[in-house]
Amino acid sequence: MRSFVRRTARAVRILLRDGGIPRRLRWLAAAGLAPVPGPLDEVLLLLVALILFVFYRQKLRQALLYQPPKEITMPEARSGPQKTLLSVPRAQRFTLQMPVRYRRPGEHSWHVGTTENISRSGVLFRADDVLEPYTQLEINLVLPVEIAGLAAAEVVCRGEVVRSVQPPAPEGGPALAARILQYHFQHGAQPGNA
Repeated sequence: MRSFVRRTARAVRILLRDGGIPRRLRWLAAAGLAPVPGPLDEVLLLLVALILFVFYRQKLRQALLYQPPKEITMPEARSGPQKTLLSVPRAQRFTLQMPVRYRRPGEHSWHVGTTENISRSGVLFRADDVLEPYTQLEINLVLPVEIAGLAAAEVVCRGEVVRSVQPPAPEGGPALAARILQYHFQHGAQPGNA
């Protein structure tokens, strides 16, 4: 019985965040989740679960079957405490070599580089010089018709350097990995005029 109440409480906690559940029912569920001595909180949770079962059966079933992401342990290079991270699937990366322009906010001139791969959350590109992690960047690139759709589209991004990699050969530039914090498409803009 205790495990049923715990599973039900977890499912109700998940459904509290669902905007499709009426506000008064969410308030009742929140009162049931409050640490009240005695069985009152469990009775409220079971009452809310019963209402959810009758009127929101599919959502309750999904919440009951929900499994939180497993934690993974990331070993450190040196001995010390272990870090745990939630396992989050990485965004799909596309290998694309195309020109990219970047600059620090406030700079007037653009630096030119070449992308190596790109995803919805980041870009890896060859640059003129090494930049420190956490450096904010403005990044502009033009997606080809094959990716953008009907016409080439300029993507204007705000990003942040997450790491720099020195080139293995002296003739190549350093690689910068940047997280994309914000972006928008400029359809119809002339490529290179941002």
